Formats: sequence, C-alpha cells, structure tokens
Amino acid sequence: MTAVNSSTGLSFELFPPKDSVGEDRLWETLAQLSDISPDFLSVTYG
Repeated sequence: MTAVNSSTGLSFELFPPKDSVGEDRLWETLAQLSDISPDFLSVTYG
C-alpha cells in the first residue's frame, strides 16, 4: 500500500511583468508571498 500525503499544498501562478512598473510590483508581491511559504511558484509565459 502506498502512503498518501494528506496535507494540502499551496502554490501560486505568476505572469512575467511587461514593464519596469510591473517588475517592481512583482518583487513586492513575491516578498508578500514568501511570508505565506507556498510549496512552489510557477511562472507562465505567453
């Protein structure tokens, strides 16, 4: 029998910024998200 991890993971999907203002906002958002300690972040391009 296989052990099952019953905890729920937390992740966030981010989109790359289109300009320098968006980049600043992305870094601010990442700082806030790090306080939550997500299991992972993914960056979607396209």
